[in-house]
Amino acid sequence: MAQKKQKKPFFKLPGKPLPKRLLRPFVYEEPVSLDDKRLVILGLGDRVEAIQGFMILPYVIALGGGVGWFATGFREPIALIVAIVALAIALLMHYASKRMKHNQFTVFDREKGTVSFAKGLFSSGLLEGPWEDWSARLWIQSTSVGAAQHTLSIVHLPTSKMGMLTASITGVDHALGYWSFLVQYMDKDAPLPDVVDLKKYPNRTKGLGTWQEWKNGTSKAGRLDPYYEWLAELKEDSSLDVVNAKIEAKRFF
Repeated sequence: MAQKKQKKPFFKLPGKPLPKRLLRPFVYEEPVSLDDKRLVILGLGDRVEAIQGFMILPYVIALGGGVGWFATGFREPIALIVAIVALAIALLMHYASKRMKHNQFTVFDREKGTVSFAKGLFSSGLLEGPWEDWSARLWIQSTSVGAAQHTLSIVHLPTSKMGMLTASITGVDHALGYWSFLVQYMDKDAPLPDVVDLKKYPNRTKGLGTWQEWKNGTSKAGRLDPYYEWLAELKEDSSLDVVNAKIEAKRFF
């Protein structure tokens, strides 16, 4: 009997999946709006954010042209021309970004228990679904200067589509704290996370405590880190990585 042919490998999602547990004290970034019903943040493909990201390049070119003109004793007009043109483009982009309105938003609806995620800069539309259909992954990528950047992405489990939520070059704490905030916030049967924008609501929790309490506790003997406990569980049972387990299963007929 002929053996089943093996399909070419599918691309797995990078990094490690995160459980819906508190892994660090809460971290959150300035939202578009936040109350006890909805959290709204800018989507990955928001045009204003995209322009502001891209305009860094002409600013850098303008600076390089200016430095080059100075270094040559102001004898190379081409360097000055490059600097002026690049600066003009950067300022034009800056002006445009101030005049434009944001057009993509990601919504965590605590009241309805749903997430609406903007697909990104090169994709139109939204991915929408109940909170149960969403997970997160923590993975490492390199910045333009080669630094390790810990990136937190949200994953739509039914489609395996992934989009970035936040990133930090300072280690895993920021991303884990951000995910912990979302996990606490989206549990509508639990207290709200105790953060500044939610101070007016009485039913709040500090979760794993303040960051100072967390740092003071890391030196205590016998303290277990919930993130590394999870990694140990994941090592013992790879099926906990639901998305990649599903992708792996598709490799065979």
